Amino acid sequence: MLKVDIREIKEIRPGKNSRDFERYPEDARKLDSTMCFIILYGMDFRLKTLSLAAFSEDDVNLWIAGLNWLVTDTQRAPTPLQIERWLRKQFDLMDRSREGSVTPKDLKALLPQVNYRVPNMRFLRDKLLEVEVRTEMTFSHFAHFYKNLMFDAQKSIIEQLELSFPLRQERCGTRDEPWASDIARVREYMCSYLQDPFSDMTEPFFQLDE
Repeated sequence: MLKVDIREIKEIRPGKNSRDFERYPEDARKLDSTMCFIILYGMDFRLKTLSLAAFSEDDVNLWIAGLNWLVTDTQRAPTPLQIERWLRKQFDLMDRSREGSVTPKDLKALLPQVNYRVPNMRFLRDKLLEVEVRTEMTFSHFAHFYKNLMFDAQKSIIEQLELSFPLRQERCGTRDEPWASDIARVREYMCSYLQDPFSDMTEPFFQLDE
C-alpha cells in the first residue's frame, strides 16, 4: 500500500495532467478532469506523483482544501512536535513487525541513515543503558535515546567552537540581545517555541536534556 508523508507533499494540482493518467489513456478518457487531482511529493529533485480521481467535483475541492490545510499545519508545527513526528516515522520504519519495539541491531542500521556514525557497538550499548534498554526498546525509549545523542553531539560542537573562538564569548550576552535581560520576553519566546497546538497543556516546559 502506497503511503505519502504529509511533510513531503510539495504541491496539489487539480486536473489529470500527469504521466500516471497518460500511462492509461483509455481509462483516463473516461474520467472528467474536474474530478481528478494530482499530489506531487518527495524529497528528490524529481518529484513523484500520485494521481487520483474522486466521485464529484465537490469531493475534489474538499480533498485539495483538506490536504493543503494539513501541509500548512505540518510546516507551521512547533519544532519539538516536528521532531516527535519525525522520530515516530523512523521508529515505524524500523518496527516492520508492528510489535511496538525495536532492537539495538535495528537502531545501529538506522543511525548512519540519519548521518550519525556509531563508533562501535560498546558505545551503542552504553548509550542504551542510559535509557535502561538491554534488548528491545519502545518508542519512548527511542525518543529519549535520540535526544541524548543529539544533546551530546551539540554539546561537543559548542565546546569545539568555544576552543576555536574564545574571544567571541566576551562579546556574547545581553549587549547583543538587549531583550535577553527581560525575563517576561524570554519566557514568551521559550513558550512560543514549545507550544503544541494539539496539546491541552497550558504551561509548556523543557525536558532536562533540552
